[in-house]
Amino acid sequence: MRALELLRQSPASQQARTWPDTALGHLIAGIALAACVEFMTLRVLIRLGPMFKFLPHEVVIAWTNAAIFAGGVALNLAALLLLAVLTVWALAGSALSPVLRAALGGSSILAAVVYALGSRTPPELYALFLAASLITMTFGVGQIRRARGINVYLALVVVAGLGLAWGAGVAAIQIPFAQSMQLRALSEAAAVMCGLGAPLLLRPRFDRVALLIGLAAAVVLSAMWLAVRWLPPTLMIWSLSFSAYLPAPLYVLAVGGWLYTFVALARRSETRRLAWGMALIALGGLRWDVAYYVLLAVAGCLVLITAQKPPESTGPRRFGLLTASA
Repeated sequence: MRALELLRQSPASQQARTWPDTALGHLIAGIALAACVEFMTLRVLIRLGPMFKFLPHEVVIAWTNAAIFAGGVALNLAALLLLAVLTVWALAGSALSPVLRAALGGSSILAAVVYALGSRTPPELYALFLAASLITMTFGVGQIRRARGINVYLALVVVAGLGLAWGAGVAAIQIPFAQSMQLRALSEAAAVMCGLGAPLLLRPRFDRVALLIGLAAAVVLSAMWLAVRWLPPTLMIWSLSFSAYLPAPLYVLAVGGWLYTFVALARRSETRRLAWGMALIALGGLRWDVAYYVLLAVAGCLVLITAQKPPESTGPRRFGLLTASA
């Protein structure tokens, strides 16, 4: 019996039990990086083509084609990994409540069907997928008990998702609804509040490098807004579907606050999962008319939900299926 107990406590045994968690943690990071490549190529670089008219036409065409190819590969890779990771989470997410796992399982099944059908997806089925995804995120917020800041942050994400799901669902089934634009405006306001409140809600440890990066981003965005007033709103609507209807200083402060929080969290191994969750949610933008963007938001919420250390834990920090070594 003593030998059996020592075997259970051996490093090899611990590694055998935690390697799936570590692998999934790396997959989450891989999804975030692939989504970043997709974002920079398909949603930013190819939109800037008209600004490089001074370059030879052949160079611009070659550069655009390369960006489209790289972005397409990254998008498909991220989309498939998202579906795989969410399915594994639904089947073996020990840190998730049974109700949340059931809702996530339903969302994953519907997402797989939507992926398979592509443009032939019935509008009613896509609306059902949106509803299931929003319910999953809502149940996730209800599961958090200790990290109240994360709870509020995710509540804002769910409010944003409500407007997006309603608007995309109504558009999919082609039912006119007068409040769709108002709900869309509410979604954007909630997203801006996430950026403004991120330093207070997610409470990263003070980091000078992160502060400098956040300030630099805010200064650059302010300068762009003053020099070429149409450029920042255009980039925002192309990349993240923000309409920029709110006062410009709010967007500047939101970008600076979000980026400071993200960098400060990402620079510390014990809080890096929070940074990945923030990145996935942000990369989803304000577009829920494509299943890939919806799954980015759902996955980001789940990463934030599981990024809590149980108070009674004395061993390595675990986050459901994610470990600190990931």
